[in-house]
Amino acid sequence: MKIAAPALQRDLENTITLEEAASLTLACEQTLEGFSFEGGALMGMRFPSAEVKSCVLRGCRLTGIQMPKVYFGNVRFENCDLSAANFTDGGFARCEFSGCKLSGANLGGASLSDAVFRDCVADGAVFSECTLKNVRFERCRMRGAAMPELRVRKGSMEFSECDLAQTTLFRTPLAGLDLTTCNIEGAALEGPELRGAIVTALQACELAKLLGVIIK
Repeated sequence: MKIAAPALQRDLENTITLEEAASLTLACEQTLEGFSFEGGALMGMRFPSAEVKSCVLRGCRLTGIQMPKVYFGNVRFENCDLSAANFTDGGFARCEFSGCKLSGANLGGASLSDAVFRDCVADGAVFSECTLKNVRFERCRMRGAAMPELRVRKGSMEFSECDLAQTTLFRTPLAGLDLTTCNIEGAALEGPELRGAIVTALQACELAKLLGVIIK
């Protein structure tokens, strides 16, 4: 699956802090575009509506930030703390999350296209009813994450070396999805979602137990 990387201009503005940029955005309700931020914290801040385009955030703390219906376009997050962030019904296009914390973050109802989550911790994160197109999770820990009823076409989502233990996948189509490198112990499924999924023999035995099948 080919994923388009964030399209970022060469010379991003770095003359203001993340906090200053946030204050300007709140005061003027303008799109935040073309910035690079190193560090800074916006913990618990609320943005009624926001657009962030062509930006890089490194080592930023956005824990508990309230940004429902936010739009991120061509944005790269590196080693950021987004724990308990609220991004419900938001939009993410050409975004990369690398080494980020997303534990307890809520992306319910969001639309994600050409997005990569790499080496992230997203225990208990909520992706319920998200629409996914060309989304990859690489080496992510997502224990107890909620991913029911995802809207995803076959071949538009990938997991590689992820920890999906106790993850909820009710009514999420898994046809064509290769889970052989992932830990899916205790994943919550009803059964039909598994049609066409690719698993190892050991995983198949574990899934059979979850579905109440007795193997002799």
